[in-house]
Amino acid sequence: MWFIKFFGIKNFAFNIGLIVVLNLLIKPIGLLVEMKVQDKIGHEAFGKYAALYSLGYLFMIFTDLGINQYLTKSLAESPQKLKSLFPFAFGFKLLASLLFPILMLGLGYALGYELQDLYLLAVLSFAHAMIQLASFFRANFQGFQLFSVDAIASNIDKVLLIVLICVLLFTGINLESFVWARFVAIAITVFILAVIMYKHKLLSLPKWKWETIKPIVIQSLPFAFMTVLYSINEKVDQVMVERITFEGAIVDQAGIYAASYRWLDAIMMYLWTILPMFFAKFAHHESSYEDKKRLLKVGTGITALPLLLVGGFSLFYGEKFFFIYENSSVVEMENMVLLFQVLCLALCIHGFFAILSTFLTSNGHTKFVNKMLGVSIGLNVLLNFIFIPYYGALAAAIATVISTLIMSIAYAIYIQYHKIIPLPYLQWFKSIIVLGIYIVSFYGLVHYTSFHWILNTAFCTIISIAFSFAIKLIEVKELKKLR
Repeated sequence: MWFIKFFGIKNFAFNIGLIVVLNLLIKPIGLLVEMKVQDKIGHEAFGKYAALYSLGYLFMIFTDLGINQYLTKSLAESPQKLKSLFPFAFGFKLLASLLFPILMLGLGYALGYELQDLYLLAVLSFAHAMIQLASFFRANFQGFQLFSVDAIASNIDKVLLIVLICVLLFTGINLESFVWARFVAIAITVFILAVIMYKHKLLSLPKWKWETIKPIVIQSLPFAFMTVLYSINEKVDQVMVERITFEGAIVDQAGIYAASYRWLDAIMMYLWTILPMFFAKFAHHESSYEDKKRLLKVGTGITALPLLLVGGFSLFYGEKFFFIYENSSVVEMENMVLLFQVLCLALCIHGFFAILSTFLTSNGHTKFVNKMLGVSIGLNVLLNFIFIPYYGALAAAIATVISTLIMSIAYAIYIQYHKIIPLPYLQWFKSIIVLGIYIVSFYGLVHYTSFHWILNTAFCTIISIAFSFAIKLIEVKELKKLR
């Protein structure tokens, strides 16, 4: 392609671009479709779905136990391990996927969910198991540095779900049909990924031999524990908001929080899409200090800039994220905007620091990352228990920001104290400058002109991106060096 030859950017850098472009094309459509679903079935019903989905997400690790990340790291370091690892890991994944829904039904019953809720939880649990199986197949693509294949694979289920939901929106949609659409989309995706695996000669029949699986599971456990903590950190708020009563609520707290958090989750997909690529690259260059330093520098600019721009935009036009809610009251809209603006603080923090946890995990510091995730979760849950009864979903959003900040600062202190690798202070400083220019430009246009919000956004974004290249927050020549 001409622009690749022109800039000299290929391989890793090009694959980052490919995966970002694909997500920019597909993710917004999926987001709007899901928002329309919530508008159709109501905040209360969608709040119930969000809580059930989050509950399954919290324990989804039991279908994986860290094998996905372990496989990525192992294959990135030694591709020849495929034949000795994959069949037995595959066998374990299939068995775990079958047992997981049973575990979740027992947990849902213990939490007091009714029969209809347990039925939906069972379907969503099977969907979660399929999601982990798809991630397992993708781990092989990442391990073999097949990032362009992985970029396409990461979006198959999203496209299928969009198609299914659009059909349901025209024919009549309710909570049950929406839940089944999620399951069907990911089940078809798993089949397609299996075919892709077969075409690349990466697929082999599952085997079961505990003597072989046991060491794989043991070596995967640090990744499993980390994934558990990430899952709890990400989804526990939704379950707690739905289960803990807020006496002063004038709107449905679970549904409103789900609507706001959906945007945070959607934007964070940018990170969860590109950080696995950096994880594989950090592991691939584990013995090269200079390559890791270059990766961290480049990665900081790539991860921070988009999230900071979104956070700045939310301060001035937060209501634009919720334009599709035709059936929501003014109070519900105001609550959704406020919650999202608070959550954007956590978004910006992740933009600065998320790549540090990826670096630490890929370079043998998983234990510390797990500890800090545990501290962050403990603080988050404690704050939720204390303040949700009085302040509802707003308390959950603020607790998320506080716990994210403490965890992120701890990563930076750990790296600095142990002198593992130079922290990207200059890149952080440049990011702050770009954010400052973005906000000041927005403030001036919003308060001193009458231009349309789209023109204001386009102008401020172009100015900020151009300035980020001018001060070398993102450098084309550094991207060229990545292979």
